[in-house]
Amino acid sequence: MNKRVLVLSLLAAAHAALAASLSWDSTFAGGSLNGFYSYDEVNSLLHEASKQHPDMTELIRIGETVEGRPIPCMTITNKTDKTVPLHKRPVVLITSLTSPREVLSLMTVLYTMRVLLNPTLEPSDGLLASVSALTATTKLIFVPVVNPDGYEAFRRQFERLSRTNSDRESNEAYRLTFDKFSKKNRGDYCSADDLKRGVNLVYNFDYMWDTYLPENEKIDANTIPRSNIFSDECGNRYHGPAPFSEPETEALRNCFKHEKPKLAIFMRQRLDVEDAEFSRSGVSIEPGRSRVVFPYTYAPEPTANMFVNENDWSFFNSLVESMNTASGAPGSDSGSGRKTDVPAMYVGGGAMEILGMTMPGTDVDWAFDQVGAFSVSLQLGGAEHSLPMKQDIEKLASKHLHPILSFAARALDAPKKQTPKHRSILHTKIGRAVTYGPLVAGIVLLTVLSIGYVIARFYLKYDRIWERFRTGAERFRRRWTLYKEYSAVRTGSSRKQRRSNRDTSNRRGSRAGGPFFVVDEEAGQDPFWPDEDEVEDELDGAPSIGGGASRPNPAGGHQDDDDDDDDAIEALAEAWRNEMLQPGALPSERGSGGVVSRVTGLGSRMASSVSSWFGRG
Repeated sequence: MNKRVLVLSLLAAAHAALAASLSWDSTFAGGSLNGFYSYDEVNSLLHEASKQHPDMTELIRIGETVEGRPIPCMTITNKTDKTVPLHKRPVVLITSLTSPREVLSLMTVLYTMRVLLNPTLEPSDGLLASVSALTATTKLIFVPVVNPDGYEAFRRQFERLSRTNSDRESNEAYRLTFDKFSKKNRGDYCSADDLKRGVNLVYNFDYMWDTYLPENEKIDANTIPRSNIFSDECGNRYHGPAPFSEPETEALRNCFKHEKPKLAIFMRQRLDVEDAEFSRSGVSIEPGRSRVVFPYTYAPEPTANMFVNENDWSFFNSLVESMNTASGAPGSDSGSGRKTDVPAMYVGGGAMEILGMTMPGTDVDWAFDQVGAFSVSLQLGGAEHSLPMKQDIEKLASKHLHPILSFAARALDAPKKQTPKHRSILHTKIGRAVTYGPLVAGIVLLTVLSIGYVIARFYLKYDRIWERFRTGAERFRRRWTLYKEYSAVRTGSSRKQRRSNRDTSNRRGSRAGGPFFVVDEEAGQDPFWPDEDEVEDELDGAPSIGGGASRPNPAGGHQDDDDDDDDAIEALAEAWRNEMLQPGALPSERGSGGVVSRVTGLGSRMASSVSSWFGRG
């Protein structure tokens, strides 16, 4: 316990020291990782901002990582301006560092937060007015470090490499090695290789999580099944054992469901070397340009808008156009990838269209489909390697400020998502069965009745078919009612009396097949009743009414309650016999005289069996 207190005290002291040396108002990119901020430094900056701007910020933790680190989340909005009530303001949610090596995404988010809290730090005309209007009408929620464990492992790797490279800013081997660092968290998968362990959180969301389209993917000189790419624990795209299997993605899921954002940006970082690789695969986009990837990233079609409502797709494109206009390079090629004389900073479209690949189970698809947020993956370009030079960090991060603010401002006019929520294949089949099952059953029933009518009317030459049907249905109803009443009385009879009656019937020896409803040896077992073994089980387990109790008899002595049951059975048997002997509505009217005799015989056997069973035959 003392060690734990000591560790916590040391951590608190370290945070205090970091907070003293770092400030939102100081020079940007003053972190210990070649200008980039470490996880502890990010926490210090967030706590400092929360203290300095209590009327603008709210700092919470949305969850903890595999290794127990808090996942910080900060809301920025003007709490004092009541023009738009807080609970009615649309929400824009922005995340970064889902992949721990994409540090430029973190710095871009931090730079945006810094200017939102102090617009005077950015020399730009009209910025103060636009920031004030945005924070007075919109809630901006930032999760700057989605993957703290992975980022801490990244920091340790950075420090290890920095000890072996005296000039780490210019050492090409070091930077290229750094680019190959894992994109995962620290989950206990592929734990034998520390650089490859964990889950790629981007693919750990519960939407089309295991939809591998197309079937194969060419990597280097090999064609590998996509199921292997995402299910290989040591692969960089391992999607985990199940959707939301990791605490980081679970925390992000809960945050989205609680806040219900209108718009969302999942900030990524793209390397120029990756652009060169994709240009060889047929996707030709100038290096340095950023991509805005729309849902659905799993879609194998060149253009994913066949899966998205046309109005939703148009709104996605309008977001890209707004960002390009705000960037100062409003090229006319958003969403198409066409080259122009003045290329736009951002290219929008589906994953297959602008990345040359499909991605299952992504955060972008899940947020759009399941939450209803217009979500995009903003993949920042312009960095040759994961760690740009220290002097380039602010320039690379600041150029995305106005486009991000323009994106966030569109939350006020964002329409309601019109693309229907997709369901799993099982849910789809169940839904179709519920919808079309009764219709199909009705068609089948109508077909059967029509065929029956044709056969009865034209082949068997029956007339008055509808009257016969109604009469038959009414008779069936009456006979079924008699049977239920008889069964109720029979079940409620005294067990002792029933066994006594059965023994009496057996002693008479009048039934070769046993005492229960067998009229003679030629007739065999009556098909209307269960066999003797079933009856034995029923009699042993059935409760009795009356329990053999007796009541005073007006004539003297006592009369068993079972006598009333027997009288009721006798009356029901008589009613059954009369019902079965009634003529009409049977084929016998057209010359089948044997039917009446058979029905009469059935009624007689029924009555005889009832009487024999209860010792009255």
